[in-house]
Amino acid sequence: MSDDFLIEMQQMFLLEAKELLDRVEHLSLQIAKDPKNKEAFIELGRLAHNFKGSGKAVGFEAISSYAHVIEDFVLGIQHERIPAAPANIDLLFNSLDRLKEAVATLTQNIQAPVDFAKDIALLEMLIHPGREGQAQAVPVAPVPAEVSPVIEAAPVSVATPEKPAEKAATAAPMRS
Repeated sequence: MSDDFLIEMQQMFLLEAKELLDRVEHLSLQIAKDPKNKEAFIELGRLAHNFKGSGKAVGFEAISSYAHVIEDFVLGIQHERIPAAPANIDLLFNSLDRLKEAVATLTQNIQAPVDFAKDIALLEMLIHPGREGQAQAVPVAPVPAEVSPVIEAAPVSVATPEKPAEKAATAAPMRS
């Protein structure tokens, strides 16, 4: 695949991604009103699945990996393996916001670095509690210093089946 063709495909992905994210925004409002809305979670999981496949097809490995983990997290909530506690719904919304930020960043600079390693690690801890070393960082190519900075993960509060939302501690960012 030629570089020009790949860039054109990536630009088309980013345009479609904005449309998908508009739908995600609508679903987020539905979930905020009713965190047990199964239909909204089913559609959100399908959108994350589409993001995962389309991102991978155009070479956005970090977007694809992050969308995959978001899809798994959504499925975990949908199938009640992860509680639909307010802290976990907030984490889902923060994850979706990070995806939106990354799409905006890549729209401005298609070669901008995006790093979801900390976000993926946090979601993986909730998807697979107790699993050692479950999160794998996606390698990022070296980028010149004049390129915009990498988007960093923010600490959030989480709830697990063993730790209800009212007792959830704020998760500190993981150190690499």
